[in-house]
Amino acid sequence: MKEEKVRIFSDAQAIQSERASDFDVYSAYGEVLDNSVEADASNIKMKFSTSTDKGRGKNFLNINSVAFGDDGNGMDDEVLHHCLQLGYSSRYGSRKGIGRFGVGMTKGAISQCQKIEVYSKEEKAPHWSYTYFDIEEIETTGEATIGEPTKATIPDEYKDLVGAKKGTLVIWSKIDRQDKSASEIIEESKIWIGRTFRKFIFDKRKFFIDGQEIKAIDPLYMNPEFTEFPNDPKGFDYGEDVIEWEIDDPEILKKGGPKKSKITIRYSLLPKEFMAKGGGRRLAGDFDDNNKRFVNRNEGISILRNNREVRDPDFDIPHWQPKFKEIDRWWGCEICFEAELDTWFQVKNIKRGAAPLKELREELEKQVNPKRASLVKEVQKYWDKIEEPPPPPTGVGVPTTHGKSAKIASDTIQDTKPKDNLSKDKEPENEIDKFIKSRFGDVPPDKAKAFVEYFRNNLITILERPSNSANFFEITHFGSGKSNITYNTNHVFNSKYFQILNDLKSEDTANLNQQQILILIDLLLIAYSMAESQFDPEATYKAEVFFEDMMRNWGRFLRDLFKTWSEYESK
Repeated sequence: MKEEKVRIFSDAQAIQSERASDFDVYSAYGEVLDNSVEADASNIKMKFSTSTDKGRGKNFLNINSVAFGDDGNGMDDEVLHHCLQLGYSSRYGSRKGIGRFGVGMTKGAISQCQKIEVYSKEEKAPHWSYTYFDIEEIETTGEATIGEPTKATIPDEYKDLVGAKKGTLVIWSKIDRQDKSASEIIEESKIWIGRTFRKFIFDKRKFFIDGQEIKAIDPLYMNPEFTEFPNDPKGFDYGEDVIEWEIDDPEILKKGGPKKSKITIRYSLLPKEFMAKGGGRRLAGDFDDNNKRFVNRNEGISILRNNREVRDPDFDIPHWQPKFKEIDRWWGCEICFEAELDTWFQVKNIKRGAAPLKELREELEKQVNPKRASLVKEVQKYWDKIEEPPPPPTGVGVPTTHGKSAKIASDTIQDTKPKDNLSKDKEPENEIDKFIKSRFGDVPPDKAKAFVEYFRNNLITILERPSNSANFFEITHFGSGKSNITYNTNHVFNSKYFQILNDLKSEDTANLNQQQILILIDLLLIAYSMAESQFDPEATYKAEVFFEDMMRNWGRFLRDLFKTWSEYESK
């Protein structure tokens, strides 16, 4: 009996296996954008087609298709015929550009969709050519083949995505791997592209999504002219380090290539305008202005391979010591290397993530950590200039002596990050506006802005106001960890409390005792406020469970606050 040859892969099953990869939606998009950059395109565009999916919620938008267009050099029919073949690349193994591995465009696409169409034209070619790849057809026929390119015309709806005489258009459809609403994916794509391809934007390349030009996001804050805020101050250039590192890639060494390659490490200190607002130590995420500039995503180090970011900015470099903290958001660092060092940086073939090998990582730590210590010291020095939040606007009725208590509380909340279940559905800006109107009536126009900024720019605020209520203090939760404590100055407890404080002024230790007693009571109430915020307003509790949890949380937070206070006193 004659033996038949058995194919190594069953086409349909192999394709389904290939769909399971490490690509997320953004790195999958990035593979197509990489090709446009490699094709020397000046304008690179994406266009989304979406529709409502009522089955996944009234606000969930399906992505029906994504189109990628450019005015780059285009492909001839031979390259176009093979461009969708898994493992094919006209630049396979090249270290010159941002492509190399030959798995990108198709594997990235099939991780998200079932059908890929490609139109392309070189400048001197007489017409546009077309090819496609459809997983449903492969499953029907059982064979994965790509037909010869055919003469085609760019569909009218996509003509504005490509060049007049040359370029490439890629269309993904039959999208079946979507875990977030299109609105969220589109907005995050703008951020991802702005940061990943920032160096190319600096070089005057333009990226667009649905007609909107994408601006750069620079973790060094040294090139504001290419960002959404061209008039922003520049960060302070803290210099650079250059390391010569041995190339150990056998392919390069076999061809007699270079034996060493440079790694450039650049540093910056963010503009002081971004470091604090409203005084004291603050998280970037507390302020809309800083959020819009992505300071809240600036913790850690950016790694770039051939000027294209390859490290997911949401993750630290694996095993880096010491780990990065919130204070690291206010200085920038990027490590730039050439592709000859791919093996040392363990760059994945999907260009998502770089994890330097131990020997290299330790050398990078040796270079970066001393600069990091100096930069963090600069940030801390700036923060220390403002010992307390600034006094509130005139007429709010908050003695400035409460400022230190508020600062201790803010620092503790930032360090321990307690949940705020009680006001999880509240919008701080709206709640603060309502609070100001209820407590102060119609604020005069000349004071309105100062009132709003005071409450928005401080996590904890403390007031002293007269009230006919039986409560000796009231707590208002604004959401996102922000809250206000108001002492009722009409209550007998507070009358006596403030009388004692005033009497202490005549003692030898007046200032010390007065301040310590004030902080003592402030922290007691702040701890209660933090404990109160742990409870879900929609949950039902048995009384004994409620009080047990309340007392435990109150004691825990009070302990945390006292620890912070002790650290302040020891300075």
